[in-house]
Amino acid sequence: MHTLLYGIMDRLSRRWSLPSRVVRHNALVAVEDNYDRLGFNKSDVTRDQRYSRYASPTVMLRSHTSASVPPLLRALEPDEPLDELLSKS
Repeated sequence: MHTLLYGIMDRLSRRWSLPSRVVRHNALVAVEDNYDRLGFNKSDVTRDQRYSRYASPTVMLRSHTSASVPPLLRALEPDEPLDELLSKS
């Protein structure tokens, strides 16, 4: 699967003349990044311990890949124009 991903990234990067970067984030994420910053309500059933695995009150096992988006956005320089192809592996 990674070979396929890297091939697609390489082709798109060359076609669009953009740098590309594969991002790997830890499976443990802040609860805020997994739910709060993505607009999930405090009462959503997905937060229940039946459906989510918590390591502590503030850290959990990532329940979806979208949890990587808030840290990626925080890492961007606000004044730097950026066109970059990102992929989560």
